Amino acid sequence: TYMNDSNKNQIFSLKETCEYFGIPVSKILFWEKRGLLNLSRLQNGYRYCTFSDRCKISDILFYKTLGFSIQEIEGLSNTTLDGFSKKLFQSKVNIRKRILELLETENNIDRKLSLINTVFTLQETGYREKSLPVEAVIPLSMTNYDQYTALLTNLEKFASIIEFPKKHGEPYTLHFGLIVSYPEAL
Repeated sequence: TYMNDSNKNQIFSLKETCEYFGIPVSKILFWEKRGLLNLSRLQNGYRYCTFSDRCKISDILFYKTLGFSIQEIEGLSNTTLDGFSKKLFQSKVNIRKRILELLETENNIDRKLSLINTVFTLQETGYREKSLPVEAVIPLSMTNYDQYTALLTNLEKFASIIEFPKKHGEPYTLHFGLIVSYPEAL
């Protein structure tokens, strides 16, 4: 928003301003207490915001979005243009790093979803039950992407083995893997 003659003298109640920005009144009062804002008061004692105050609030919210602390925002008024530029550039670097982390997280979610789809496919297409020694199966981590890819290209050689407990009450062990060329296994 830019200032022109029609809005430079306009005043807004604290409630209107908070609704406009979607923030609680307590936040503006906190910023005022910290010296980030200097709100004027009406004759009845109520605070109000000018267009300029709203611009300051918008800036504070922007800096908070960038991850600046209140102390850092307070210090911006004493920062040189070069220092300010460096802070913004560092914020941009941090945002790009966070974007890469989020993209990696998204890729991990896609891999997990793909694994779940594989389980559904196996449930729909069926599978054979056969007694196999555990030694006939190459262990397969369902979280290792390369092994998972190998599984997708060799679904007929996929094995899940339930190792029954040796003693009553012990848990079952479930193994996943690819069947190797082992005569008794095939």
